[in-house]
Amino acid sequence: MLHPNGRSGTLLLCWHVLHALRGDLLLALVLTLLCHLVVPPALEQKLSPKVLLPLLGISVSVFTAFRNTQAFQRWWDARTHWACMVSASREWRDGLIALQSQPGQHPLWELLNKRHVLISWNLNSDLRGWMSTSCEQATTQLEKELSVEPGRGRQQLLQDQAYGMAELVKQGLINDGPSRVLLFTAHSRILKAMGGLEQIQQQPMPPSYSLFIRLIVWFFGLLLFLRMDEISHPHWSVVGFISLIGFVMAERLGALLEDPFSSARFGLPMDHICAEISGDLLGQGHPSAVPAQGPKAQLWT
Repeated sequence: MLHPNGRSGTLLLCWHVLHALRGDLLLALVLTLLCHLVVPPALEQKLSPKVLLPLLGISVSVFTAFRNTQAFQRWWDARTHWACMVSASREWRDGLIALQSQPGQHPLWELLNKRHVLISWNLNSDLRGWMSTSCEQATTQLEKELSVEPGRGRQQLLQDQAYGMAELVKQGLINDGPSRVLLFTAHSRILKAMGGLEQIQQQPMPPSYSLFIRLIVWFFGLLLFLRMDEISHPHWSVVGFISLIGFVMAERLGALLEDPFSSARFGLPMDHICAEISGDLLGQGHPSAVPAQGPKAQLWT
């Protein structure tokens, strides 16, 4: 995720956004130049009637606003579920500490914490569809410490975690019902947050609707440019081009927000979130708790 920092942070943010939209900007420039050089003013007036533009502009604004609102809601929901993961992980840690009669004396307590951290990093890579360098290093380190075969899936790790909690009961490390409820409540909150994140990943915006919004924005933007260019004044042609770019960028920024996981620049900083979970459960000195970038970095993964 882009994280503006310092005096040049805003400029760098604008540069990253423009770089991500370079294809659309180049296409808009080519189309507007062709319209300006090839289409005569009389034909431009016929192609962009005055009655159509206001009605179409209202429709485009409504559709774009609705799509961007839904896209931001998906991004915000994903961030909320990750926040629940962090808080539930701390609840899990505190529950395990509270249930220990002799803190740190039994290896099973630490094993449960390390496995939960590994599950969080696996969730990171599953949501992204690719594994960052920090995620790969943390996963490899935790798999070695847990003596887990590489590539063990998250569902298998969750089952191992359930067996581990059952082992606590079997060995008498959890002796009463309320203690079990305390631990399973924290575990249930973690599972609920994971389910919410998986739902966002597996239920994207309908591609047909996204395509419709994109086409109608380009159609309206070009008609608006033709109306401005028909005035036959260079300044109005520039205004028409800027208007087209504005509508296209608004639509594209909504598209970037629709997927809060895959992109390193526009997605959530999941490596930092997982590193925070690692620090909470395993201590700040653990290798998986070291953030990939420092606080002054422009890009957080």
